[in-house]
Amino acid sequence: MPGCAAVAIPRGAQILAAWVQFQVDEVSTATTSLHFQGQAIGDAPVFSTTAHDISGRARTTAFRDWSPPQWPTVGAAGLDQRTPDLAPVIQEIVNGSGWSNGHALALIVTGTLVTAAGPHSGGEKIKRYGLLPDALHLHVGATGIFAIAFLGIVASLLWHRREARGDLLFAAGVLGLLLVQMTIGDIQWREHLPWPLVLVHVTLATAVWTGVVALAARLLLRSQPVLP
Repeated sequence: MPGCAAVAIPRGAQILAAWVQFQVDEVSTATTSLHFQGQAIGDAPVFSTTAHDISGRARTTAFRDWSPPQWPTVGAAGLDQRTPDLAPVIQEIVNGSGWSNGHALALIVTGTLVTAAGPHSGGEKIKRYGLLPDALHLHVGATGIFAIAFLGIVASLLWHRREARGDLLFAAGVLGLLLVQMTIGDIQWREHLPWPLVLVHVTLATAVWTGVVALAARLLLRSQPVLP
């Protein structure tokens, strides 16, 4: 997220043109779509590693979208690497009541892009394992199959509840664990996957699967004929 400290622009000054100039440090042929807004504040604070530090910042109503062309040449820093005119975004910031000459401003960029940051280069040749929506669909599908199978077992136990009272109580305990795990899973998703909740969610998932295997073993052993 680009940020500029001590910007020498008086409040209310007319912004004729503004842009961000990038320089290619890695060849990229990926399709990119970016959405530029400014932080709607008179003096933007520095960015930090605090959770939701960027997503929680108020943004300008003015924006600019940019779909840059491919960047095939390392070191290039020309018009293809320059954003569209961001003057309306900057104008909204410097017109604000909190703006003063020398204050800091920040741009917030969202969209899809390939970067050279992070644990790998982000290049197109990096092997990926699907997008988040694909993973979510797979997760929901697997959960649905498990739920149907588990409810089938519970229905069978209810049908034979007189002779399977212990197994039915065991299944109820597993179901309780599953409901708690699902609740925590929903909370962790809404809270952007905080590590402690992820750890609890995975631990409960392990407990649920252990319980299901134990329940299946109990049912299998109970179905075995008793030898004289």
